[in-house]
Amino acid sequence: MQDLVPRNAASLVIGKPRRRDGHENCCEPEDARKFLDTAKADSPRAAALYSLALDSGARKAELCGLKWSEVDMERHSISIVRQLVKVRGGGADRPIKEWKIQYHIAG
Repeated sequence: MQDLVPRNAASLVIGKPRRRDGHENCCEPEDARKFLDTAKADSPRAAALYSLALDSGARKAELCGLKWSEVDMERHSISIVRQLVKVRGGGADRPIKEWKIQYHIAG
């Protein structure tokens, strides 16, 4: 038992971020529909990206790094294996931390 910490020292930190239970950042289905309808009227391409983001929960960088070869229309899924990151002079593909994430799209 030597060299063991008797308690979690992080619990002593004041003002640290706390994990939130639930889905406080999610919107109601009707609100999402109104948002997508408005976006579609302005830009169908942007609305498609927003729809995929809402359906999959993927991050913006993951969606921007998505390639057509990673979209499986038959299985209604996408495989996220890279993300687009900002670098000096433009953007670059970088692998995500996890080897592969697969999102299933309702369809």
